[in-house]
Amino acid sequence: MTTSAASSMTSLMAFKRAIDVHSQNVAGVNTEGYVRRTVSLSPGTLLESGSGSQGGREDTVVIRRQVDEFLIDQARVTGSNAERARIVAEKAGQLKGLLSADSASLQDSLVSLRDGFDGLASQPTSAYARDTLMSRLESTISRLHDLDDRIRLYEGEIDSRISSEVDTLNALTKQVADLNRKIASGSVENSSANSTLLDMRDRAVDRIAQKVSVRVLPGINGALSVSTKSGVSLVDGLDSATLTTIPDPYQRDRLMVALVTDSKINEISDQFGGGTIGGLLETRSTLIDPSRNQLGRVAAGLAMLLNDQNKQGVTPTGTAGTNIVTIGGPLVMARSGNTGTATINASIDDVKKLTAGDYLVERSGTNWVVRRSDTLEAVTTTGAGTAASPIKFEGLALVISGTPANADRFLIRPTRDAVTGLALTITNSQAIAAAKSDSDAGSGDNTNALEMARLFDDNVFDDSQRSLRGIAERLTGRVAGIADSSATSAEVQTLAAEEAQSARANMSSVNLDEEAAELLRFQQAYQAAAQVMRMSNQLFDSLLTIAR
Repeated sequence: MTTSAASSMTSLMAFKRAIDVHSQNVAGVNTEGYVRRTVSLSPGTLLESGSGSQGGREDTVVIRRQVDEFLIDQARVTGSNAERARIVAEKAGQLKGLLSADSASLQDSLVSLRDGFDGLASQPTSAYARDTLMSRLESTISRLHDLDDRIRLYEGEIDSRISSEVDTLNALTKQVADLNRKIASGSVENSSANSTLLDMRDRAVDRIAQKVSVRVLPGINGALSVSTKSGVSLVDGLDSATLTTIPDPYQRDRLMVALVTDSKINEISDQFGGGTIGGLLETRSTLIDPSRNQLGRVAAGLAMLLNDQNKQGVTPTGTAGTNIVTIGGPLVMARSGNTGTATINASIDDVKKLTAGDYLVERSGTNWVVRRSDTLEAVTTTGAGTAASPIKFEGLALVISGTPANADRFLIRPTRDAVTGLALTITNSQAIAAAKSDSDAGSGDNTNALEMARLFDDNVFDDSQRSLRGIAERLTGRVAGIADSSATSAEVQTLAAEEAQSARANMSSVNLDEEAAELLRFQQAYQAAAQVMRMSNQLFDSLLTIAR
């Protein structure tokens, strides 16, 4: 009798706990990140009654969260890839729309300007033709400025977003470390509270994976370690890393991502291969930077070709032509850690040989080494870097003064600021030299105007493979190609992420039909145990009555 009562009591407690778990499942059906719990009961050890005789058995209740680590990892990886692709596709689409606006595309502006020179060639003495050409020059310069301003605005938005995302990432890694501490502090593995903590931690890690691609490894006492795919530790058990943004060592108004340690701050921007932060960094390096460079190359080509050709002719008054457009020169950025006193003056030596690339110039022993900044490939140079013998390569000339220290570095951006300084240097259309150089004043000769019109279509760039219009089309075409391919990639990656998330949800989400069946089963078991308990109590009361 005592054994029966004890067994009934322990069964009641076990069934009550099972009912509570399945009730919690039902309550959590619409809770983001909630993981379904299952209950299994197994007979426990014999209990001792108060008199020393054997009592009932205590049933063991095992609560398990329904998770599959492989499915979780797949959902995080594909989700991170999808977020990176989405960011790139979004920014590329914006830039594509900017460059190919139907009413004001860059190509349309150049064609209109070329037609203006053709118009002047047709009527070299016409004031109207000259004023029309001046208006189109102003319009083209305005369009280039508008494009450059908008691209720089996109760059500023990316910097601001990177800063915000890093702050969010720090908060998430701290949250995971705090949850690790609570989970590892002695919480009972099968407790409902512990399962809730595990749910919260999974959600936090999921959000980290939306910011950057991660690798998750189990640690001691149920703690997790989280790192980037490249190995940068974000959470190490009970400790979380601190990330920050720092100025680019060359371009102080640009932000980079860095890891803060006890001894120093290490820049780790190249360690983010996915997620929102990875997408933002990728967009900046593969889309924004090349686009601004190529736009500057168009501006430099337009200005210098027109200037050179205008100086080959004479104006209606018979005076020699002069420069009609000015541009911003190459940017030279010294690395913040340089210890020498060297400075570099960079100028455009041959605009036809310019590329849209940037260069690193480094002091190595007694020599200067020039490399492409994106691939670090060495570039062939000539000259010693003096005023009499500048270092020359790919359309640039460098004159170096001061005393360099070994390993001092400089970043050269030949065309990045070209549009910033782009402006007309003439105020009167009469300064346009339409006639050949040996023409008399007022002769009506149009030879030089025809030559200036040809500049837009002559293949003088990229080893005589592209014209001025061609390099402008290359800019638009490249951006359009990235926009289209990234949009496709984003669709594919999003579909993969949805499928992975669905597989994870099928494992972990709550099915109300199943929960109803389990609740009914355990409620019936509970009622049966309660009936046994009541019968045992009644029998015991009857025996006590007889004994009296």
